[in-house]
Amino acid sequence: MTERASQLREIFLRVAPQVRTFTERQQTPRGTVHSEREIDERIATLISEMRERFGFRTSLADDELVALVRGYHADDSDAEIARKLDASPAVVARARINLHLFRAADEPAAFDVDDLARLLDRGRSVGACARELGVSEATVRRYRHPVEKRREAQRANHYYQTEFENALAEGDLGEDLGTSLRRDRRTMDEVRE
Repeated sequence: MTERASQLREIFLRVAPQVRTFTERQQTPRGTVHSEREIDERIATLISEMRERFGFRTSLADDELVALVRGYHADDSDAEIARKLDASPAVVARARINLHLFRAADEPAAFDVDDLARLLDRGRSVGACARELGVSEATVRRYRHPVEKRREAQRANHYYQTEFENALAEGDLGEDLGTSLRRDRRTMDEVRE
């Protein structure tokens, strides 16, 4: 026991003389099974950080955004997630993109989206982009949001995508181990309650 720890132990014993022993957890041991609630809290914290950092808006509440992140990582479509959240697929898609969670279908444009990104980086208006790309302004508006958010994710080094994946890592452990871990997590949740 270090001198500092010994001093703290003596102070504790003076304050609470009826307690003769105590232990202090200094870190979470390896292999700790986090509860579903703890995972949801971690995801909600990341979402809160993103709201603060990037200032996005959505009509979905934070708990709905947590469900969206879980649904996305479970390979649910935007329509399936929207049904579960009682929201429109467009609202879900926009919120998903705000969370830096992208699908290949977000940018299937008839033009090179990198050209649009370059024009937007130069500060070109929607009308100017549309003229240069030979598409409608509505088309530019449709693709502008995913293009801007992909750039935002790149500038953030895809940090939030990675952290969402880390929080939900048991899905990557394999079907048998992942199933076992989820079952154990539910059991631990029941024991804690």
